[in-house]
Amino acid sequence: DWYLDKDTDGYYAEKKNDYKLCKPSGSWNLTSNKGLDCDDNRVCVTTNCTKADWYLDNDGDSWYAKKTNDYKSCYPDYSFKWNTSSNKGLDCNDNYFDPFNFDKSCVVTNNDCKHILDGSDLTGTALVEIVGWREKKKGTTKAQIEEIAKFINKYATSYGVNSPEQRFHFYTQIAAETGGLTELGELRSKEKSSMLFYKGEGIIQLTGSRNFQAFQDYLTANKYNYDIMTHPELLAENMELAVLSALWYWDKGNNVKKYATDYSDNALLNVSKQVNCGSVSSNCGGNEGGYPNGWRHRKKNAKRIKDCIN
Repeated sequence: DWYLDKDTDGYYAEKKNDYKLCKPSGSWNLTSNKGLDCDDNRVCVTTNCTKADWYLDNDGDSWYAKKTNDYKSCYPDYSFKWNTSSNKGLDCNDNYFDPFNFDKSCVVTNNDCKHILDGSDLTGTALVEIVGWREKKKGTTKAQIEEIAKFINKYATSYGVNSPEQRFHFYTQIAAETGGLTELGELRSKEKSSMLFYKGEGIIQLTGSRNFQAFQDYLTANKYNYDIMTHPELLAENMELAVLSALWYWDKGNNVKKYATDYSDNALLNVSKQVNCGSVSSNCGGNEGGYPNGWRHRKKNAKRIKDCIN
């Protein structure tokens, strides 16, 4: 059996039986016997061939960016990034060169990327993806992330986080303030705020005695039996308080929601300054350009969420 294999992929375009020493003229050999090639160098195309689903998987995580149906031996663009096995599902972050490249797709169980902002119940799995959470030795646990998602579902709408725009900005900010929800209590650093008794705590890092007292007054007035003035660490240890403190600050404490009106960079800057610097008119402690701390990370967090929902 002689096999015509112009693209040398081991599949043959034609087959003929002849004497072993009588090689036909052209790209014939004795070994390309994997099966019939329906696209042998885009020259010989027949109709009696098996098709397969091909998947574009740039980051090699078995989730695909694109899918096409073509003949089994026909690579869509002769690229190693296409294969027939990356069929876990649609990947909304399929970019090998992305610094936020995930180990799996942004598509999440029971709450995929496109539904993160539409008011569907938030799952812990979805929250992990949209804030970029990674387990750390002394950081938050997956069980705590599940609790945070549960309390966001319970309280968010009542505190003004009730539209796609509000949710987009809220998730962007809590990711930036806590390193992707890995640290709910501000770590010791050169920042003066980290030395305070009322240092940053909770998923939005409520900071300072004035904010803590105002939140304590709110808790007392609404029959919550917590003493955060004596134990400010409760905002990092109790997930209900971690979430409530952020939502209170977003709504009543500093009216952050006023600026979360669209997806523009200007809105992102105003929201970030209101959260991190206390006011949109603040120069943010003299930071270069008057930008809030972690401005670059806030923009990356926003991009990650936009990539997911798109």
